[in-house]
Amino acid sequence: MNQSKQNRMAMMEFENNKRKKLQRIYDRKNCIENLPNEIFYEIFDYLDGCLLYEAFSNLNYRFQQLLIDSSVRLKINFVSYSGVLLEHRSKHIVIPKRHQIISFNFDNAFGESPIFTWFPINSQFNRLESITLRDIRTGELLLLLVDLVFLPRLFSLTIYLHKTSKDLSYLYKLIFNLPRLKYHKLSFRGLKINNPLLMATNKQLSTIEYLVIDHICTLNEFITILSYTPRLSHIICKQIVKSNQIMKQQIPIKLIHLTHMCIRYCYLRFDELEDLIKKIGSQFHKLRIHTYKDFSYLDADRWEQLIIQHMSKLHLFKFKYTEMINEHLQITPCHTQINRFHSLFWSQRQWVFNLSIDTDNQQAIAIVYSIHSCRYIRSKF
Repeated sequence: MNQSKQNRMAMMEFENNKRKKLQRIYDRKNCIENLPNEIFYEIFDYLDGCLLYEAFSNLNYRFQQLLIDSSVRLKINFVSYSGVLLEHRSKHIVIPKRHQIISFNFDNAFGESPIFTWFPINSQFNRLESITLRDIRTGELLLLLVDLVFLPRLFSLTIYLHKTSKDLSYLYKLIFNLPRLKYHKLSFRGLKINNPLLMATNKQLSTIEYLVIDHICTLNEFITILSYTPRLSHIICKQIVKSNQIMKQQIPIKLIHLTHMCIRYCYLRFDELEDLIKKIGSQFHKLRIHTYKDFSYLDADRWEQLIIQHMSKLHLFKFKYTEMINEHLQITPCHTQINRFHSLFWSQRQWVFNLSIDTDNQQAIAIVYSIHSCRYIRSKF
C-alpha cells in the first residue's frame, strides 16, 4: 500500500517537474528577447533611426551590440522637431552612426536651420541611398547638391522647394550631375522656369530612370529636360503649357527605355502633343493624359493612327478631356463623331470610352470625356 502511494507521489512529482520544465522552455521561446537577430532587424527597419537608437541603445548589452551591427540600416526622420533636439540627435546619433544611415527625411517647415549646418553630408555617408527635403530654400539646396555628388549610393532624391526660384536651370544641372541617381522628384508652386536649360550634350547625361516634374513647364523645357535622361523609363509631369517659341530641333538622344508617360494637366494643342509623341513614344506601354480646350483631342480616328504608327506597344491608355459648359461651347465634327471611340480598334484593346457630367467643377459644369483600360482600372504609376 505504502509502495503504491509512493509510486503515485513520485509519478505526480515527475509530471509536475516536467510541466515546469516545459513551461520554462515555452516562456523562453515566447520572450521577445529570445527572438533571433533577423527578426529584430526586420522590426528595426520600420522604425525611425533616432527613436530606435534612443529606445534600445541603453536597454541591455545585446541590443547595444545589435545597434552597432552593420546589418542595422537607419532611416532618419527630422520632422517638426525643435532646433535643440535636432542638434542633439545630429551630434549623438547621426554623426556616430553615419555609416549605417540609408535615408534622410527632413522637413524645414518650421524654419529651423537645415541639417547640413550640424553635419556635412559627404562621402562618409557611404550607405545613404535616399534623401527627401521639404520646404528647403534654393540657396541652401544649391550648396547641398554640390556635396551630394560625392555620395556613392544616392539613388533617390525628392525635393519640395520652399518657393519658386530663378535658379532652377542651374539646380537641374546639379541634379543631373549626381552620378548614381535613379529617382528624382522636384516640386514647387509657381510659374515655369525663368532661365531655361540648354539642350544636353553627351558629357551632361544623367542616370535618372524615374523622373517626376512636379511643377509647371513649357513644352520646350520638357523636351530639354528629357535630353539629359537617356536611361529614363518613367516620366510624370504636373503641367505642360505651350512654349512661346516653337522648338524645331530633335531630342539629341534616343529614349529607348521610356515606357511610361503621365501628364496630369496638358495645355498643349493636339498637334503639339502629337509631335512630342512622335519624338519619344515608340516604346510607350502606358500613357496617361488629362487635357482641355482643343476639341481635336476628341478625334478618335486621329488617335487611332497616332497609336498604330507611333505607339504600337501601348497597352494602357488613360485619357481625359474636360470641356466647360458655357457660352463658348461649340459643337464640332469631332463631337458628332465621338462614337468612333467604340470602333473595333478600341474594343479589341479593351479601351472603354465614357462621357459624364461633372457638377463639382469650381469654374462651371463640365463634360468629361474619358478612356480607360478595362484590364488596368486600378493601375498606377
